[in-house]
Order: sequence, then structure tokens, then C-alpha cells
Amino acid sequence: MKATVSTLLTPRRIVTAIALCLASGVSSNFAHAQAQSAVEPLQSNGDNSTTYVLPKQTLTSEITTFQILSDLALSRGNLKVAYDGYTHLAKKTKDPRYAERAYWVAALANDLNAALLAADLLKSIAPNATLGQDLVEQAYIKKILDKSEAGQLREAYQATKTFLNTHPNHELGLTLLADIASKLKLDDETLYAFEQLYRLSPNDPEAMNNLGYFLADHNLRLDEANQLITRALQKSPKAPHIIDSAAWVAYRQNDLDKALKLAQQAHQLSNAPDIALHLAEILWVKGDVNAARQIFTTLKSLPASQPNEEIQALLNETLKRLGVNLTESTAP
Repeated sequence: MKATVSTLLTPRRIVTAIALCLASGVSSNFAHAQAQSAVEPLQSNGDNSTTYVLPKQTLTSEITTFQILSDLALSRGNLKVAYDGYTHLAKKTKDPRYAERAYWVAALANDLNAALLAADLLKSIAPNATLGQDLVEQAYIKKILDKSEAGQLREAYQATKTFLNTHPNHELGLTLLADIASKLKLDDETLYAFEQLYRLSPNDPEAMNNLGYFLADHNLRLDEANQLITRALQKSPKAPHIIDSAAWVAYRQNDLDKALKLAQQAHQLSNAPDIALHLAEILWVKGDVNAARQIFTTLKSLPASQPNEEIQALLNETLKRLGVNLTESTAP
């Protein structure tokens, strides 16, 4: 059984500990550096290690005034005025350190949207900047999840592909691609995502399981699928979804006795509907149609909900493929 993507992902709260240095009397050296006539690199303050190349900038009374007012507002805890001031200075002077300071003020205020805007501003001024980019990535991932949960799968798929063009090895991005492509029945994309995730984490039992289950479910490279699931079980021997994957591999390899034993073990450990569906199919093929029909009927009566809609679609496909008619009377 394939592991599912959590729908509870939310952007991480902005860490404010580093930003506290801004309110603890750290003096600004921006005005002095701005007055330099030559372009010079400067190691930025705080938690960001990017080395910036500063623009040539003549110190003006406007810059000095905004600098003083912003620093004063920050020292007095007026974070919005400080943020607006540093943002204005960043846009006017193209000095990335002002955008960086705006980001930390937003972090101090725990204002996600303001921090994202400051991070984008910093990136536009200094393309090599990394400060805040993890937050930008998380916000983008959250938007993809929101689209997926709203049923906008095509839009979510395109957004995920766009994200992966810039972050090709992003594990959560690849996990989203696998999940969304699977729902859209884009098998090549799903396989690509699982293969990439396994390549990035070859010792992760979930990466082994997801790739192995996909291969087994699509009757592809069954020997490889068996090796992957066997290794995953060695690392997580009591995980019901991985035991279920092992049952499905055995079923695809026509080892029905082994498949049934594993499927029953997984079902005892978990009442997940997809595990029950696998058990029912194996029972049906082995000839225990009464036990299989009982499970099919139970699954058919599940209350309506979004997860159950997916199970109902799988159930209907399985019943059609096996030729099961639930309206027929059960044999004595």
C-alpha cells in the first residue's frame, strides 16, 4: 500500500529567536556602508551567510532619515513602521541588507505574509540570497496542497511541475507529484517521482515501499518490487501498509498462499479500507467467495467522504475486473 501525503501540512511558524537580536540594541551599520563609493562585498548579519555585492549609493538625507526612523521604530517595538521603512529603503537603494532586515522584523512580528514579501524582495535584489527561501518554498507547497484538497488536481499538478523545475530534488515536492499524478492516473509521472524519491533516500523504508508497491500494482519489474518490499519490511517489520505491499507483490507473482497470509496479517494490524480491499481480492481469487463478498459489502457501505470516494472508485474497478455482483445471493 502506498503511503499518503499528509493534508495537515501548514507553513512552519517563523522562527523569531534570531530576529530578537534586532531588538536587543544591535546597531545598524547601513548608513556608513551606503556612503561608500566603491562596490564592496559584505557578510550579512544574522543567520544568513550569503555574501552580497552592494550597489554604489550616495548617502542622501532621505536615506538617512528613513534609516533613523526605522531603527527608532524598531527599538520602540513599532514593528510595522520599522518593516515599512526598511522595505522602502531596500526598494530605493537596492541594498539587499535592508530587505534582509525587513525579513527579520517580520519574523519578530511572526507575520508570515510580510516575511514572504521581504524574502521575495531580497531575492529580486540579490538572486544568490537564501534567507527566507525555505519559508517561500513552504508557502508554495501549501498552495499546492490547498489546490489538491480542493479537487483542482490539474492546477496542483502544473504548480508542482513548476516548483520541481526549480527544486528538482525537493522530497516533499516529489511526494506531492507522486500523489497528484497518481490521482490523475499519470503513471509515468508517478513512477518517475517514486524512483527519484528512492534515489534520494535509498535506505528509507517508505521510499522502498512506495516504489515497490507501485511496481507491483502495475505488474512491472516484479523481482525488483519484491526486493524493495523485502528490504522495507526488514526495516519496518510491523508496518501494516508495508506488509500489505508484500502481500500484493506475492499476489502479482501468483503465490496466493503467501499473499493471503500476509494480507490477513496486515488486516489484523489495520482496518484501512485499501488493505481490506486487497484481502478481499486475494480471498476471491483463491475461491473463498463468501469471505470476500462480506468484505466487499462492508466496503461498499462506508459513509460518504473524500477518502472513501477514492476507495469506492477502487472498489468498483475491482468488482468489475473480478466480475463480482454484490446483488447476487451468497452461496450457502
